[in-house]
Amino acid sequence: MTGVTRRRRSRQLRTGLAALGLVLLAVTLASTSTTLAAWTDRDYGKATFTAGNVSPPTGLSCLAGVSRFDLTWTLPAGGLARTGYTWVVKPIGALGPSGSGTINNAAATTVRLNGGGILTVGSGTFELRATGPGGWKSTPVTATLNVALGLLTSCSVP
Repeated sequence: MTGVTRRRRSRQLRTGLAALGLVLLAVTLASTSTTLAAWTDRDYGKATFTAGNVSPPTGLSCLAGVSRFDLTWTLPAGGLARTGYTWVVKPIGALGPSGSGTINNAAATTVRLNGGGILTVGSGTFELRATGPGGWKSTPVTATLNVALGLLTSCSVP
């Protein structure tokens, strides 16, 4: 073998080894992938849940006065702890009494409403709900409010 042939073979061998190294590197990089680890065995649990209940006020009564209504109730018994009450008066007809409010006292047992302005004529339905944790509300207790010219009032509880 001559020196030229040895150098040529040596260069070919180095080129071949370099090419083989690149192929191995490409195969190695292509075969790695990201995976998400996960448990494959099953596990079971058991629990019992009970939904809470916000008890409504009881014993709603209404006393009508000159241009006002005094509504009283008995504190609810049982159920979830109360944080207060919400009330709304929904008019029956276009000119009936209306309004709404919040009572932020769980021990409250009365609310006074005015009879409205001189143009208030008609009826409205008063609804009172106890408010519990998370803003949960009880079912309403209701009364009917009647107003004539904002002064003459009457009310009834079903």
